[in-house]
Amino acid sequence: MLLLLLLLPLLCLLPSVKQQTPPPGRCDILQRLEVQTDCTSCAAAITASCPRGFSSIGITNCSYVVNIGSRELQLEGCQHICVKNVMQPKCCQQHWGPLCLSCPSWSGKTCNNNGVCQDGDLGNGTCICNDGFTGFACQECKNPNAYGEKCDKVCDCKHGVCNKGPEGDGECLCQPPYTGKNCDQENRRCNNCSPYSYCKGEGDAAVCECLPGYRKTPQNKCASVCSQRDCDVNAQCSSRGLKVSCACKPGYLGDGKICIPQNPCLDNNGGCPLNSTVCVFKGANKSSCACMSGMSPIGGSPESGCQLVSACSVDTCDPTARCQTELNGEPRCVCEVDQISDGRRCYGNLMERAMELDRSGSWRGNFTGAISMFEAGCPRLLNHNGPFTAFIPLLKSPLPDLNQETVCKNHLILGQYLYRDLTGRDFNLYGGSKLRTKENKRFILLDNPRKLYSVIQQDLPASNGIIHIIDQPITPTDSSPHDEQFADLTVGEILTKDDKYNRFLSLVDNCGAPPPLRGPGPLTVFIPTNQAVDRARDGSILYMLNDAKYKLQELLRHHVFSQAALTVDDLSTLSRIQTMANQMVKIAASEDGGIVLGEKSIRLMSTNIVASNGIIHMIDGLLYPPSILPIMPHRCDDVDSKITVGPCVHCSYLSATQCPEGSTELGSHLSDCEYVTSPLRPSLSKGCAKYCNTTKQVAKCCKGFYGPDCKPCIGGFQHPCYDKGTCSDGIHGNGSCSCQAGWTGIACHICSDPNKHGVNCDEDCRCVHGTCDNRPGSAGVCRRGSCLEGFSGDLCDKTAMPCNADGLLQHCHIHAYCNQTGLAITCVCKDGYEGDGHSCTAINPCLKSNRGDCDTNAECVYAGPGNASCVCAEGWTGDGRVCVEINNCLLESRGSCSTNADCKHIGPGQSDCVCKTGYMGNGKMCVLINPCLKKNGGCHELAKCEKTDGGGHTCTCPDGYAGDGNICYGSLLDELEMNVKMYSFYRLTQRFSHAFEDLNGNLTVLVPTRDALRNMSTADNLFWNTRHHLPYFLRSEDNIVDLHKAGMDYKAISKKLGVIQIGKASILTPNLPAINGYLHVIDKILAPPLSDLPPEPPTLMAFLNSSSNFTLFREYVLMYNLSSNLTESFTLLLPTDEAIRQHLSRTNTSILDSDVFKYHVILNELLFPDRLPDGTLKSTLLGTEYQVQFHLDNNNQTVVNDIPLDGSVTVTQNGVIITLPQVLKVRRNRCSKMTYLQVEGRCTDCDGPPRCIFYHKPIKKQFPANMQPNCRYRKRVGSRRKSVLGCVIKCLRTTMDHSCCPGYYGHECFKCPGDVGSWCSNHGECHDGNHGNGECRCYEGFHGTACEDCEPGRYGVNCSSKCNCANGKCEDGLTGSGRCVCYKGWKGASCSLEIKDDACGGVCDENANCITGPQGTAAVCVCTAGYEGNGTYCKELDLCSRSNGGCSEFAVCTKVAAGMRTCTCKQGYTGDGVICLGMWS
Repeated sequence: MLLLLLLLPLLCLLPSVKQQTPPPGRCDILQRLEVQTDCTSCAAAITASCPRGFSSIGITNCSYVVNIGSRELQLEGCQHICVKNVMQPKCCQQHWGPLCLSCPSWSGKTCNNNGVCQDGDLGNGTCICNDGFTGFACQECKNPNAYGEKCDKVCDCKHGVCNKGPEGDGECLCQPPYTGKNCDQENRRCNNCSPYSYCKGEGDAAVCECLPGYRKTPQNKCASVCSQRDCDVNAQCSSRGLKVSCACKPGYLGDGKICIPQNPCLDNNGGCPLNSTVCVFKGANKSSCACMSGMSPIGGSPESGCQLVSACSVDTCDPTARCQTELNGEPRCVCEVDQISDGRRCYGNLMERAMELDRSGSWRGNFTGAISMFEAGCPRLLNHNGPFTAFIPLLKSPLPDLNQETVCKNHLILGQYLYRDLTGRDFNLYGGSKLRTKENKRFILLDNPRKLYSVIQQDLPASNGIIHIIDQPITPTDSSPHDEQFADLTVGEILTKDDKYNRFLSLVDNCGAPPPLRGPGPLTVFIPTNQAVDRARDGSILYMLNDAKYKLQELLRHHVFSQAALTVDDLSTLSRIQTMANQMVKIAASEDGGIVLGEKSIRLMSTNIVASNGIIHMIDGLLYPPSILPIMPHRCDDVDSKITVGPCVHCSYLSATQCPEGSTELGSHLSDCEYVTSPLRPSLSKGCAKYCNTTKQVAKCCKGFYGPDCKPCIGGFQHPCYDKGTCSDGIHGNGSCSCQAGWTGIACHICSDPNKHGVNCDEDCRCVHGTCDNRPGSAGVCRRGSCLEGFSGDLCDKTAMPCNADGLLQHCHIHAYCNQTGLAITCVCKDGYEGDGHSCTAINPCLKSNRGDCDTNAECVYAGPGNASCVCAEGWTGDGRVCVEINNCLLESRGSCSTNADCKHIGPGQSDCVCKTGYMGNGKMCVLINPCLKKNGGCHELAKCEKTDGGGHTCTCPDGYAGDGNICYGSLLDELEMNVKMYSFYRLTQRFSHAFEDLNGNLTVLVPTRDALRNMSTADNLFWNTRHHLPYFLRSEDNIVDLHKAGMDYKAISKKLGVIQIGKASILTPNLPAINGYLHVIDKILAPPLSDLPPEPPTLMAFLNSSSNFTLFREYVLMYNLSSNLTESFTLLLPTDEAIRQHLSRTNTSILDSDVFKYHVILNELLFPDRLPDGTLKSTLLGTEYQVQFHLDNNNQTVVNDIPLDGSVTVTQNGVIITLPQVLKVRRNRCSKMTYLQVEGRCTDCDGPPRCIFYHKPIKKQFPANMQPNCRYRKRVGSRRKSVLGCVIKCLRTTMDHSCCPGYYGHECFKCPGDVGSWCSNHGECHDGNHGNGECRCYEGFHGTACEDCEPGRYGVNCSSKCNCANGKCEDGLTGSGRCVCYKGWKGASCSLEIKDDACGGVCDENANCITGPQGTAAVCVCTAGYEGNGTYCKELDLCSRSNGGCSEFAVCTKVAAGMRTCTCKQGYTGDGVICLGMWS
């Protein structure tokens, strides 16, 4: 507590500099105080002066901020170092703290001469005692029994107190009643001593004496005595009873041992008004108010406050500046933000300074012409750009006939240079000329060295530069600042117009995706010279052209700025630009006044070449974007060689085989490999195969490199992730860092613990009241601008409390704080500000050379004094201090590419979407290219080509065909039909009814060519093409294996000149595969010997004459002259004599009706029952309206009009005879009729007859009288045609309506359910007609496909009666009686009476009921519903076992319960199961 009380503000004790005698305890010393003037232009610093009372000892470099145009720039400048001697407060020796109080003492000796006092203005007044001593003033021995000057003696008092301590003599003060030297002898004389006394003397001389610090009272008692030596000099000693205490005097604070003066200034500035007065300490609890420097009291007393007294006078500042009295009472000359100052006056921009010089002073009127030239040629540069070094010539009149812009710019050097900095060097003038300085302040232009220019006055300051006055204007060779030769062409077009662009143009033309140099712009394009490109030919450009075009694209985009067309004037105002590659190009002024680009300082050569869509600058080098470096990938590929074998074939065919793609053939081969000889014989045979060498190179990146281009990891390949993490390297890596424990950040560049720093992130941050800069090399300080309110300093550990004054009673700046170090109190600018404490300016980190520690590819955003945020530029990501390029392809969006596209990384935030193989589009949208649309995708013409998700396709042979899709083959018959070379032979096979069976085995077919068939003689052609000879002709061409059956011998097979011959025929095309064999095309026909041919079949009449079963039909054949109608092929449905007799008897006729006879004849068809599809309809000799229908019955037997065929078929010379067991009933299923449709006629002459198209007829034979023309037609006029008016009327078109007859439905006119004429059993209406579906719409009560029965629960002929069976089954249906057959346990007419007593004596079957008859009648056993028997024995009734349960013959009967079944139509039929109709329509 005492220590805290000692830390008093310095301002309360420090005297003014005028005070000659320091206060007690102070021994002030003379010390040099050093300050710097405000930083300004080095030209302005020449005339700057130090503050009053200071003197300059030199000039040092610094940086200052000025607004040039609308830009805030930080420029290099100068400032004076100023010094003066001041009395620095200092405590005398053995005095301490801000008040310079005396150190603790004892007996007038500081620390009793047994210790060292912590004195000085930073000391706390503590005595550090020597060994063996203790106490606040080292006045005691550390050993409580020690005494002597050095506390090196020890008391030996048995019953007493030793006179101890450094001042003690070791005497024993004996406790009564003891006495003696060591208080070890008891003495009766001291038995009655009072308290606080001791026994003195020995023997009878012993008396009672008071202890030291006590004295005898009149009552002969020992009382305490107060001793001032026990208390501080500013304390009072007091005793109360036996207790002695020390208390500080009024106005002092402390424990009495130590007392310090009470300072009223510590509390609310001692009551003095803040911000204008200070509290002055006058002594213990005494103070007074005093005005701060530069202020005077209000109302005559500082206690009422003080006001600032203006320190400005007429001569304080130049008229160009505004005088302002600072809070410290000192005057300050203030300028505008776009001006600079030398401390007294302000300087405007170059143009303003030139005009100012021309208006007044010794140069008045000498710059009128120069100003005119500047205003005409480059006013923007001199007013808003810079900084420049300007040569202003003595020129009273304007220069005639010169390019003012070029002349003006040739008076400027980019950058500001004092003349001493120009001496002995060459510089580039802004207009393009080159300057060289000479001795005696002269210079020349290198393009005109004979002309000397002299500098008359140098180093005149301006806010945006420095002025040197020269004797004459600089007039170089006239040239335009802009090359507008091709101003009407785009940049892309200009490249083709001049050879100087050839190298760059070549790169553009071959990069694959060039920048939009022919687009609308505006563009700024930096084109390297041909020589610059040639210097870069180290293999990198060739590599980019051949293997990494996207890098070349990125390189070219880095030479294009697409936001504006920037002239050199514009470039000079920028520090950097972001190119189309999303990367930064630094722009700076070179040391010789030129503009350079990039980290390698690439110089601008030819500039301002104007294009219609932008501007071109030629540069002397290539601008390499960091994202493509290194250009050559750091690859460490793995190379693996493997020996494989080629296809195994017959050894004689080995030379014709090829090694697999990507492999090379070796000199040796493998023997005894196995291969399949034939698809028909999958047995293995021994063969040969070539040895092949396959070399596989696996792309890999070297350690520390990643991605397809093997880019170096963050931090470099030698120290990836700065050795603080693991880089995701390798060809498939993405370069991201996985940080070690304790590290974080995109590059593992900061400590994960926000309170750690150091190389290993294991050191505690020293930041106290701020945010730790937890980067490894930060030294543990606080982040700039992060100090909490009231704290400042690198560690935010200094109390930034505002103070009213320093030793001079002066104010600190509003952005400064009072820093007390002992007696030294200084004003220190707060964190984020810089200055001397009396003048503090905000720090903009973005203007510093390190740009606020932001990454190269980050924008520095000013966020407040000393604080900036770093934001990664477009295409980059990170915390701003470290930015890494964004690989769009690794993002979830994949660069907005389609899922059917590959994303290709080009550069930061840039990617290209390329549709995958098999897709087309712009990459963001990719549509699958169906490879099957072009030449069936390369598949066999029969194969089905199907696209796959990956853009590929598969080839699949259709069902019934074999092969891999690239080749497909069907059966022998299929191959004959689809091969144009064999189609003629195929047509012959189609005339042979058994060709399918013959070609269904495993065969080898010898197929004669079309020419071989055509070369047959007419007689042979007629002979072999008959229906009876053709099968033997065809069979002679089949199956080499079965040649013996064809009458040929294996010896007929031979080989001549490498061609296999069979008989006289040679195989032209061998080995055409089929599923069941091979086909070989031969050049000649092979016919069997005539002796092998069987006799020809009989004619129709010969067959009828030879059979006794068809005599009746034979008579009708002759009667109806059937032979005249059977000139071609036919099928005869021939009823037997018995069938005809039954028909005549049934119809009560004597002869077979002509229509019935003709209904049995089918013309031009050879029908074989076993080959007819189910549901076939065929027209008969009666005509197309009378058709017979073939279908398959329940036993898979062919029936015609529901009459089964017995399978008897006879082949005659021209036809087929099918025997019938019944005569067919004539059915007319089609009722065709003629119809007439109105159609448009043709336009013709109104005076002539109407005309129609085709064979249509007009509705009238003549046009109506006086008909008005209603159309136009072309009429022949000589050899030409002319459009004239005409007339047109409707015409009639005749057509046939092939409608179904009543009772027939569908397009094929199938029969409705039910018998002919009794459609729907006459119990409903059929939905007939061409558009009908044959459904029967039954009348009420009827049910079934043909309405053939009653609805369940109805009975009787009309199905009008309803059953009433409560617990039994009703005998329903058309033939039902309605009787109820009861279930077990029920009886009665309606089965509603429950059987309670068994009157039958238990003899009934378990499935029977005992029924009691009428009165007197014995009870009987009756089987229950669903069972049959005599009652004593009942069995389950299976309806399906009887007549298929009443179901249709085309239905399946299924028992579902006793006496119950369901009927379900078979596949291919429809209906209710009782009647099933074939689904042939």
